[in-house]
This record gives sequence, structure tokens and C-alpha cells, in this order.
Amino acid sequence: MLRKIGLTALFSACIFSSSAFSATQQLFSLASSYEFTLPPNAPQVFNNIFFWPINANCSITSNNESNLFSFTVLRKAGSLNSISLSQGDAMVLVVRPGDVIHITAESGGRIELTNHGDSEIKASCSNAR
Repeated sequence: MLRKIGLTALFSACIFSSSAFSATQQLFSLASSYEFTLPPNAPQVFNNIFFWPINANCSITSNNESNLFSFTVLRKAGSLNSISLSQGDAMVLVVRPGDVIHITAESGGRIELTNHGDSEIKASCSNAR
């Protein structure tokens, strides 16, 4: 019995520490500023675990003059540049270096950001009021 419990715990630890579970899941932060990188064609999922909406202004840095970028609401609601989206809604836009985008995720919300370009995008975000 003890052996089965040990093997189950080991198996669970291996599964949940794999890159499939950890590489694309990110949490919104309480810090006043934070940065993240969006690699090409690799969706990044952001979770709002707080009891209040998270509002962020993100400045875009990239080597390309224009990048195709998508924003998808996976759970609850969110907004991109003051355009409200509900669960299942998606929006695609072109971002350029120096652009500032406004992202909102409702309490308990989950959004997915995908860079459809061929080089990575860096976003430097600060909390917006």
C-alpha cells in the first residue's frame, strides 16, 4: 500500500512539473511592473487568481516592424484596448514596437495571448488604474 502511494505521488509530481503544464501557464502579478516574453506561435495562458480585475498597460518591444497578435478569453471576461470580450471571444491585431496595449482580466479570468509573428515579442507591463 505504501509503495502504491509513493509511486502515485512520484508520478503526479512528474506530470505536473513537466513543461506541458508549467511553460505556458502564468499568473498575473501584484507587482507594479512585470515583463513577459511571447515566443512565436506558442500560446501563453495568463490566470487572474485575485478577487479583483487586473488592468495592465503593456509596452511592446520586438525586432519586427509589425507582429500579428491574438487575445483569447478562455474563462470569464476580459478586454483588449477597451474592447470587452466574453468567454470564447478572440481578437487579432497588429502590434508594432513601441505600441502600448491595455489588457484587462476579470477576477478568476483566464486569457491566452499568442504571437503569430516569426520573432519573439517582449511586453513590459505596469498596473493601470
